[in-house]
Amino acid sequence: MKKTLKILAVLLATLILLLGTSVLGQLLMPPRTDFGSTWDSYLQEEEDTLDVLFFGSSLVYCDVIPAAIWEETGLRSYVMAGPEQTMPITYYYIKEACRTQSPQAIVVELNGLFFGQHQNFTRVNIGYMPWTMNRLGATIHGAESDAQLGLFLPIYEYHDRVYSITPEELRQNLHPERDDYAGYTLLYKAEPQGETSWRNYQTDTDAYRENLSYLEKISRFCQNEGIALVLYIAPAYARIPPDVQAVMREDLKTIPHTALLDCNDGTWPEADGETHWFDFLHYNLYGAEPFSREMGRRLLTLGLAVTDGDTALWQERVAALETAMNGAAKETAP
Repeated sequence: MKKTLKILAVLLATLILLLGTSVLGQLLMPPRTDFGSTWDSYLQEEEDTLDVLFFGSSLVYCDVIPAAIWEETGLRSYVMAGPEQTMPITYYYIKEACRTQSPQAIVVELNGLFFGQHQNFTRVNIGYMPWTMNRLGATIHGAESDAQLGLFLPIYEYHDRVYSITPEELRQNLHPERDDYAGYTLLYKAEPQGETSWRNYQTDTDAYRENLSYLEKISRFCQNEGIALVLYIAPAYARIPPDVQAVMREDLKTIPHTALLDCNDGTWPEADGETHWFDFLHYNLYGAEPFSREMGRRLLTLGLAVTDGDTALWQERVAALETAMNGAAKETAP
């Protein structure tokens, strides 16, 4: 009996130590308020108040402006994308995001189907997730082996910030604030674009097949939860090659989804190649704004309903967007 109690005491002490170091490590992380993976801000949203959730990579958080969608359609949306986010991590993001929201639709951008098993921002994408089973699943199934220790124990990854973290950063980590842009990242720079090009994508890889399997899991989750799944191909000057896209479209026929939107098919608002692009993959603010309004209109045609919500909150978000459009928020842009 005494031996059993000693073992339990050791296990309890170990658990307390792990939890304590995990909390400390999380507090030492740099606050994240833009460029994706902004979980702290997302969790400030009142539960079950969002109609649409967007997922994917920077092609989403640089292009989709929820305030413009709401002003155009009344649909309340949020962008929970992450930099170079892989499809397995997107799957766990969707499950985690739906713990506090009950969206009518989930919208997933499809360039992630062609990402490798691991991309450059695993530590960011998973490291800012809440401490739930979905974070555990993302770490086990979506992270490189050499990233897992730092994801399980953030203190290992961020211990050197003990001496450099500022009081303001600590305050932001302890008291995160609501995001006026609802997950969108503001970009101002304009880079003139030339001819379109094709990205180096392939469909005969293990990574592509695994990504398809996770998109199937996303589809099953949406079906079980009664959520419409909308897939889309983001507008870009560097695009999915036609032969690769043809294979992808055939593969998608086996995965139930509500709609597939190709934003490069010529039916979307024409963006100015001189002034509307941040680079060959991403809109700047002035390209993202009309694109987002059209995205909202297209979502309405799929049968989504406009529901009652916090009008004052969304009016504040529209006002913040108008301020940005007038150039008054340029200091927030890179």
